[in-house]
Amino acid sequence: MNSQPKELMPRINLFIPAYNNPEYNKRALWSIASQSYDLVDVILVDDCSSNSLRGIASAFSTYIKRLDSRIRFTYIRNTSKQVAYNVYNSYSLVRTQWAFQFPHDDWFCDKDVIKRWVTYIQRNPELTAVVGHTRLEAA
Repeated sequence: MNSQPKELMPRINLFIPAYNNPEYNKRALWSIASQSYDLVDVILVDDCSSNSLRGIASAFSTYIKRLDSRIRFTYIRNTSKQVAYNVYNSYSLVRTQWAFQFPHDDWFCDKDVIKRWVTYIQRNPELTAVVGHTRLEAA
């Protein structure tokens, strides 16, 4: 995969604009926690959900603080119901070199997905964006 020492690996932002669908939100968050890549800042942007997303975020945050300090977690509740505003707001919170948008109803079924993303981008520094529904195969 990537043979760089951990101190040279970049911290990334993974932001999730989310709205309702508590089971999908849980699955997305826990699949992030199961990733093998160590340096992830998760930003969950709640798009005025009418359900228990705040409680799900709280439980996830408690888990991260107690058991998995490699992941940083931020929960933001927006007051706008405009998708474009919430995506823009998500990008404004990014504090790392690279950011990935992760839909709230997706999940990682493979523990090395983020590691492969980072490796791919490092091997292709001319890229400014990677977009699409692409399966990245291990080299």
